[in-house]
Amino acid sequence: MVAPRPVQILLVDDDPYGIDLMLEALEDSPLNTKITVLKDGVEAMSYLRNDSNSQAYVEPDFIFLDLNMPRKDGRQVLREMKSDPRLSHIPVAVLTTSTLDEDVSESYRLHANCFITKPPTIEGLVDMLNSVQNFWFNTAVLPSAGIGH
Repeated sequence: MVAPRPVQILLVDDDPYGIDLMLEALEDSPLNTKITVLKDGVEAMSYLRNDSNSQAYVEPDFIFLDLNMPRKDGRQVLREMKSDPRLSHIPVAVLTTSTLDEDVSESYRLHANCFITKPPTIEGLVDMLNSVQNFWFNTAVLPSAGIGH
């Protein structure tokens, strides 16, 4: 029997400490994951569009997207992704330190699939990731990879 391929998770965040915490929390996950980390929205959109025409490119199954990043912020990434038929089906969780109502409203207006305020501890992050993974990969039905292509 062939083992299922890992769940492809794209983490777009410019905070090295936040990235390290997420990677540590994801290591404890029972889900078989492959994490790709990008540091800003320009890198994210280039990756998602496979601008390099890499044969190794695998479309992410799920994206954790920070809002406040240099060069191109998460709002701009959401706007571009959700208006591109090749990318609009990929679930995006905004994962940010923001608790501002306007950030929540704007994220949903731009078609984020959920808005999560980053927990301040590794324990909180592990709990949040377990909840997210349980919902998105055990409860929700996701489109097949490449549906927009």
